[in-house]
Parts: sequence; C-alpha cells; structure tokens
Amino acid sequence: MTIPASFVFAHTSVAVEGPDAARLLLSIIPAPPHQPGIGLVAKNTLTCLTALLIEVPAAGSHLAQHISLLGKLSDDSGACIAQPNAMLGLASDYPAWAWFVSASFPYAHRLQSLVGKHLVAALLKEASIEKSFVQKLRKLIKQSHDEILTNQQFEAEVTKLEGQAHQKLLQLLALHSCSTNSAQLSFNAAVTSCLSNRLSSLRQTERQAVDTGQTLSRSELTRTVVLLLDQAQQGHSDDLVTLICLCVGLGLNLGKRIPLVSGESGQGWMAWIDPVAGSTYVDLSFALAGLGKRSSPRHQASTLILKRPLPQGVATMLREAHTQNSQLRTLADLCINKPTSRKKISLPGVHHSASLAGLMNSARSISLATTDRRDISAYATLALELVNKSDLHYVCPREREIWQACSDFYDAVGLGPAVPQSGGNSNLRIGSRLTPSADWIKEVFASAGDELLAKKCGRRYSLPSLIEHHNACARYVGLLMQFVVGGRDRRLIDFRASVWSSTTTFGLMEDKPLSATRGTTPIPIPAALSEQLKLWHAHIAALDKRLLKLQAPGSSAAFQLIRQIRELQNLPMLFLLDTHGAPVPLSSDVLFTGPASQLNRDFGRHSLPDLLLDAGMPFEDIQDWLRHFSPGISTHELNSNRVKYHSTERLISGIDQVLLELNIRPRSGLSKEIAP
Repeated sequence: MTIPASFVFAHTSVAVEGPDAARLLLSIIPAPPHQPGIGLVAKNTLTCLTALLIEVPAAGSHLAQHISLLGKLSDDSGACIAQPNAMLGLASDYPAWAWFVSASFPYAHRLQSLVGKHLVAALLKEASIEKSFVQKLRKLIKQSHDEILTNQQFEAEVTKLEGQAHQKLLQLLALHSCSTNSAQLSFNAAVTSCLSNRLSSLRQTERQAVDTGQTLSRSELTRTVVLLLDQAQQGHSDDLVTLICLCVGLGLNLGKRIPLVSGESGQGWMAWIDPVAGSTYVDLSFALAGLGKRSSPRHQASTLILKRPLPQGVATMLREAHTQNSQLRTLADLCINKPTSRKKISLPGVHHSASLAGLMNSARSISLATTDRRDISAYATLALELVNKSDLHYVCPREREIWQACSDFYDAVGLGPAVPQSGGNSNLRIGSRLTPSADWIKEVFASAGDELLAKKCGRRYSLPSLIEHHNACARYVGLLMQFVVGGRDRRLIDFRASVWSSTTTFGLMEDKPLSATRGTTPIPIPAALSEQLKLWHAHIAALDKRLLKLQAPGSSAAFQLIRQIRELQNLPMLFLLDTHGAPVPLSSDVLFTGPASQLNRDFGRHSLPDLLLDAGMPFEDIQDWLRHFSPGISTHELNSNRVKYHSTERLISGIDQVLLELNIRPRSGLSKEIAP
C-alpha cells in the first residue's frame, strides 16, 4: 500500500513521521483501505506494548523505535473514539483491526500484556498478528461476559494462552539475536515451533504410529515414491522437491523454505541442506532448550545439530541442479507448479485419495517398523511425537545409528541407499549433554569401594572407626541405589525401608506426581541390588551389636532406627552416624564427593538408558524405568500391547548385565557375609 506524505486518516492530518508509523501499524494489524479509527488502533497497540514491557523488560531494546512511532501517530490522529459502525461488513476480513477499533477492546492489564506478546512476535517476524489468536481471545472475553464461561474457566483458558505466548516470545527474542534478517527469523521460528509442537504432542495415534487414514500404507508409499523418483529422474523438479521434503521431515510447505547452504555451518539457519554433500541439518538447540549444559569434560561428547543423509539418487539430482544454477537459495526455487500439502497425488497407480500431506505423514510408521527404536526413528524422520520430550533429556542415540535408520527407511520405500557417512565422529551422540562416560562411573564406584575397604574396622575398633566405616558403607549403598533405580536430584537420599526389600521383585519410587500412577512407580530390583539390600540389613544388624558394646552417647536413637528399618517400617533406609553415634539423614552432599564431586546427582538417569539400549533393551522399557508416562504405549495402560511382568524381567536382566560390565558389585559392611 502506498501512503502519501500528507495522508489523512479519519479526517485528521498527521505529521510527516506518520507514513512510517502507519506502515508499521498496518504491517502487524491488517486494515481495510480507509483505515477507520487508526488513532485508536495505534493507542491500543501502544498500550499493549507498554503493558508487555512491564512483564518482559528484555523486549525493550526491540520496541523503543516502534513505541516512539506509534506514540507520535496516536498523538497526531486526534480524538481516539471507538467507531463501532466503521467496520460493518469488514470484521471477518480484518478481525484484528475491528477489535482494536471497537469499544470491547480489553482494558485489563493482564489481557493487554497478552495481546502485547503477540504484537511483539508479529513485529519481530515482520508479519501480521495471528488471526486465530485474536478470534480465540475475543471469543473467550465474550463468553465470559455472557456468563457462558465461569470465572474459573476463563482464568484457566487465559493462563494457558499466557503461558504459550510467553514461551513463544522468549524463544523469538533468543532467535532474533542470532538471525540476520526477518526472513531467517520467520523460518527459524517456524522450524522451532514445528519441532516443539511435535515434542508436546499427546495424540495417541501419532505416538503409536498407527495408520489412521491420514497416511499411506507401506505398499502405497513405496509405489508413490518409486513413481515420484522416476518423474524426478525425467526432469520434474517438483517431484524431486517432494522427495527431499519427505526425507527432511518438516512437511512440504515448511520444507520448501529450507535454504541450500554448502558446508556444516548453517549461517544462522535452524535447518539447511548441503547440496554438495547430500546432507540435511537441523539445529535442535531451541526445541530442546531445557537440556542441561555440559559441566565436565568427562561427560560424553554430544551435539544438538542433527545431521542426516539424503538418498544417493536424490542427492545426485540435487547436486546437479545446484551445479547448473548456483543462484538456487531454497528448495522452493526448484519448484514450478508449487503444489500445497493438500494437493492430491495425481500419479498412475496411486489411490485417488492419496495426498501430499498423507505422503509426508507416512514416514513415521515405516521408519519405526524398520528400526524398532523410537528414539532413533524420532530423530531419523523428525517424528518427535514418537517419544516424550523428557526422554530426550536422558537418551542419546549415536549419529551413525540415526544415519543407518535413514538408510533403512530409504531402502524400505524404494529410494535406495543413503549417502555414505564420511568424516566426523560417527559415535557422536545426539541429545543430552550430561551423560557421564562409562569410565567415569567405573572410577566413582571403584573409589567408593576402595574407601569402604580402607575404613574396614576389625575386631579392635573404636567409636570413630566404627562411624567412619558405617558412613562409607552407607555412601556406597546410596550411590548404587541412586544409579540402579535412576534417582532424581534430591538433597536427601530417601529410599524407604518399607518398599525396598531383598524379598520383592520391585521397589517403589515416589517422585513427580504424574501419570496414572500419580508418581508412585514400581522399579525393578535387579539381583545385584537385591544382594546389596541383604548385605545392608546384615551390616546394620552388626552395627547394632557394636554400638551396644561401645555404649555410644547417641546409640539409643540408632538402636530404635535400626529396629524400625529391619521391621521394614516407612522411614529412610539409609542413614549416617554423627560423632556421637546418633543417626543423621544421608544427603547428596555426602554421596557426591571425590571423583563423584562433579557428577550430576541424577547420573543414573543419564547413563543407564544408553547402556541398556546398547545392550538391546526395548526403548519402551527404558521409558518405564525413567518413570515417563507415554499415552498409548505405557505398560499400565489398558490399550498397551506390552506386559509389565515381561518388561520388569528384561530390566532386571539388563541392569545386572550393565553392572557386571562396569564392574559394579555389591559390597559387604560389618557383616561376615561376602558378596558374590
């Protein structure tokens, strides 16, 4: 739209700065040609942005110039009066402008701040405010006014919108700092949003990877892919783009926006394709922003840059096209007809209902069938809905495993083998940056075992030597249990005597109150831990006798606690002794000393999953062990095809195998029993 320097809005003259301010306003709030009530729209926009700055001061540096322009426009536009009749017949086409110019625009600071977050998002991306958000919030306000919604229901809905908008805004501000222009920011935000939505998906059919009529069957997919590949080889570039988008996994519309960038440096892009090497890259750092930072060089090397191959034939055609035309910037530059994802696939032999959207959705189930590992398939096809977001904080597949999964998928659907992996570290892991190396874990347990052996007290003992030995024994048992059962980061090590016994197959963990179990989850007790529990009970029985012989000042409290533990009462099973022989709680500060001082407190949760998966354990069993509820696949669900008993047996066997490989074994304390 061209706006003359001496333009007039609503019969009000505006200063020379008006055109810039008007362009800014019209870029984020689409308006009809006569822009009725532009002064009121500018005022309401300014009010919302000001309200936002109180909540998110970090946005101030991005808004200073915009606020100045809008303030000038608001001041120069004369009386700011609602014009309810000015938008008659136009509200459906311009819902945001109609709302901003109406008398029903919210005056509550909370709602203005919420609108401000969406306005800032639009300003950063140089796009219009989302029409769906405007319609939804306006509908909620009307339903609340008409008493269709109770105050509690309205508050719950607004709180949900606030959380989504706040997270999105902070993400955009972070992306803005590493983007060179609005086009790059818009693409990066779309990629991050796409990945985040998949990680947050709770739809059971997608998690189960079942055919719901929105995907192609394996035979249909193979037939379609072969036909598209044949068309691409004949020079149909649109079909080549479709195949590349299928391999990338971001869908067709977003996939066509992927830039072509040679090399492993994305130049600020969140996803890119190297047309020379035939590799695709996706930066997961924003989608997985909650992952902890690597705090020690002894944590395994990992990356959040996901590198995957293209099929050899597809990569060759892309490389030739790029060589012939070095001006290609994105996949869309290869398109001629530019079909949308809703277009039907018009190929001979393909079912008439098959669509490009269905084609894009079909990779998930085929990859899972060929790989049989949810985490690897999730990365190979970007079908992150196959796993929980929490899973990716602990499970780290290797790059070569993902590469192989891509190749297996390509072979299964008729695309042929993948581009061979070359250079780099094929054992580099994707995901968590807090996974301790196996050697580090070995060293921690070896050191704790040596300390226990060095502080062993014989027949001639004193109260100090007895206390030292007991505390070393409690520390070793605490480390072993924290590792084997995947204990979370807690200040106190609180394993309850009532639910951890050598006579049972599993113990109970009480942590986050989530899922159908409400946080009380059965955890298998492997043979090694069962033996250690026997040795611990034998140890405290001997401790009871020795404290009685020494008549320590604090022994009466210790006698009572030991009796309660041996009776399996509901109290902490592990304890330390102070200098007087009185019991004190076992804390993580005592556990993590020496070689374990830099070890993350939940080291078992970060290390055992990968070790168990390397030993051949099913990924779903690891999810159960991590206490991650997965709708549609968890063993305690009625529609699950898995049996809890079988999962428990596999976990017991797998954990014992890992402990054996790490040379971690049960240790005896004061008792004469000897661990095998």
